Amino acid sequence: MENQQFVRFDKNMTAIIKGIAIIMMICLHCYSFGQDAYDVPLNFDYSLDKLGLGFNLCIGIYAFMVGYGYAFSKTKDMKYGLQHIKKLLISYWVILFVFSLPVSFAEVKNQGVGVFVLTLFGIDPQFIHFNWFVFFYIILMALFPLIARLIDRKPVLFTAVIVISIYVLEVLYHTFIFDSIPENRALLIYTCFRYLPIAVLGYLFAHERYYERIRIDRLSPLVALVMSVLVFLVVLKISSFALFKGFQLDFFYAPLFIGAIVTFFNKFKLNPLRRLLGKFGDLSVYMWFFHAIFFTETIKWLYQPAITIFKDINLVVLWTIVLTFFASWLIKTVVDACQRWLSKLVTRTA
Repeated sequence: MENQQFVRFDKNMTAIIKGIAIIMMICLHCYSFGQDAYDVPLNFDYSLDKLGLGFNLCIGIYAFMVGYGYAFSKTKDMKYGLQHIKKLLISYWVILFVFSLPVSFAEVKNQGVGVFVLTLFGIDPQFIHFNWFVFFYIILMALFPLIARLIDRKPVLFTAVIVISIYVLEVLYHTFIFDSIPENRALLIYTCFRYLPIAVLGYLFAHERYYERIRIDRLSPLVALVMSVLVFLVVLKISSFALFKGFQLDFFYAPLFIGAIVTFFNKFKLNPLRRLLGKFGDLSVYMWFFHAIFFTETIKWLYQPAITIFKDINLVVLWTIVLTFFASWLIKTVVDACQRWLSKLVTRTA
């Protein structure tokens, strides 16, 4: 009997994908803003960004993986959503309260309580950039109990209906409402509309186990290597073209990109690389918010010199990845230890 081998998509694979995505995200933010993002002149002559790689795909990957992971929850209800929102907020608030707000305290007082509250939930980016995903994640956790029930009934049909409905709402919003509200809020809602279909698609892929249907025993190591690397590079290149009439094309790019990754790592062990990328993935939420302190206008005067010790932009990017990784490792270790201590304390006093 033929020994059939199919792709395995477990928690370790999820961590690897998130690890690759967070590296792409730091590259995106370090490169794409150009010299305007830095307070000191840097050398962009040999910038990797000149290759036109679509590092912006990282957001689509995260959106896809949120939906993918939700499919494996046992309850798929608001309690599950609130638990995961709490985990995200802990990571975000640690960076916000420890690294951002103390440095920008005068500006916080000047802006008032309203902006402070909006910042807490990722609605305002003044005191920490790239925090919009917090709001997006909250929206996802609120909507997915209904989305999951519909897709569980008729997976492909209801996925198509939901995706089309979201796109229609996005077009109507952009046509009739977008210009009537403040720019930051308008862009936030528009961005959520763009990435929500990708999360829905992620749920479908997990529900139908499309990746696990890939047979890897039929692929020779050479064919698997060439196919995976080729898809990886081609998608990374073409994903710089991100929108078509307001539709986020990561809807197509993300599953292909992730498919190349899971095929590659199912065919090749590469344990040291697996462990490294997996650790990046485990730290990815902290890394997301920590690297933002280097680019947030109100606080970058203090933190950005830590990454601009080099003048070549490629070295700045590499050092930002390394520094963010180790800082996040330390922060997460401390936070996890505090949570364990509090949990034991509550247990003893209960």
